[in-house]
Amino acid sequence: MANTRSKSTRSRSKSPSRSTPSSISNSKPKKSTTTQSPLFPHGLYPTVALTDTVNALAHYWAAWICFDGGKNEAGWGFLTVAFAASVGVARFGFHETLFASTNGNLADFAAYVGLPLVGRSFMSGLGSFCSFYPYLSNLNSYEYIITLCFIEQLTRALPKIKDDLKVLPNVLLFVIPVLLSSYQKKDWSCFAGMIIFVVSAVVIKPERENCLFGCRRENLFHWGISIAAVLVAMGLV
Repeated sequence: MANTRSKSTRSRSKSPSRSTPSSISNSKPKKSTTTQSPLFPHGLYPTVALTDTVNALAHYWAAWICFDGGKNEAGWGFLTVAFAASVGVARFGFHETLFASTNGNLADFAAYVGLPLVGRSFMSGLGSFCSFYPYLSNLNSYEYIITLCFIEQLTRALPKIKDDLKVLPNVLLFVIPVLLSSYQKKDWSCFAGMIIFVVSAVVIKPERENCLFGCRRENLFHWGISIAAVLVAMGLV
């Protein structure tokens, strides 16, 4: 019995230690699980590129609706988002590092200038709610745009809180005017569009690496703001 036990222990000591599958997977660097699309064969995030394509087309459509209805400021505002989304298609579909900076800068410009331009088109009839909005709507367009650009440049000097500060012009100069105006006019499709925008931005969020219902959050975000843009543009004209 003693000889049998000693042989078994010697055989165990000679056998090489085996790692479990989990330990092997943890020791190796993680590879990207993103699949490639035939349309965007070199992209890091082909599904994001596809939904950003929808996003760009929807905002081009919203811009056309506004220009056709004589709401030029809002049209230019929607165009800034469309331009940012178009560069996003190139970024996520073709070359991440080449287009990342341009995409980020255009997205910031759309947030600080583009969407407030859309919101200003809804401000003129809001005197019963707040005198601040009619005052802004009566400003010269150049004065309004320069003020927004100045605010954007100020926030660049505060990089740690830049993303938090970006919320303010969106809420004060876009979300609230559209909600108040559409509520005042009983335009429930426009009101619903802005609710979809808020849910997309606040609840879903453009988080690229996280999923909701088996879909990237950023993809759902793109779908949401695309629908919102068209509904808001239709409500404006």
